Amino acid sequence: MLVGLFLLVLGVTLFLWSFVKTNLDTVIDVSFTVEPGSRHEPGEEPVTIHHTRVFSKSALRGKVFVEGEGVYLTVVGYNTQGLEDVYVKEYYSFKIDPADDLYAFTFDNTQGATESIIRFVLEEEWTPGAAVVRFISLYLLLPGGLILVAISYLQARRL
Repeated sequence: MLVGLFLLVLGVTLFLWSFVKTNLDTVIDVSFTVEPGSRHEPGEEPVTIHHTRVFSKSALRGKVFVEGEGVYLTVVGYNTQGLEDVYVKEYYSFKIDPADDLYAFTFDNTQGATESIIRFVLEEEWTPGAAVVRFISLYLLLPGGLILVAISYLQARRL
């Protein structure tokens, strides 16, 4: 009975832990100039594309610093509603949670009359092995614990 209860508690604890983002990495930290009448596309140098980690739960935090005339920021990717043609003058921050797969960032100064100097920082918060931990807790520990508790209970009733 104690082993079954231990497996149940361990399974629930690991499952809940898999949702807590424990690591923070700076994945993009670039500076560049966007001339008036032009835009900085994701594939240009410096590159403003990021692919999130595959086997983890991620969130992205972005910071955009602008000197000079403001620019329009567009983010393409999963869960980026509201991040299309956002006018950024001086400073703007955003968070994408949950984040999954590929993200591309475009800085548009096509309507500007002067150059804009941009510093773009993107950080990824993530939990290592979240998908693996969830699988182990949901499909091995929790059912195993329930089975052991049920067997112990039924054996105790027979005696």
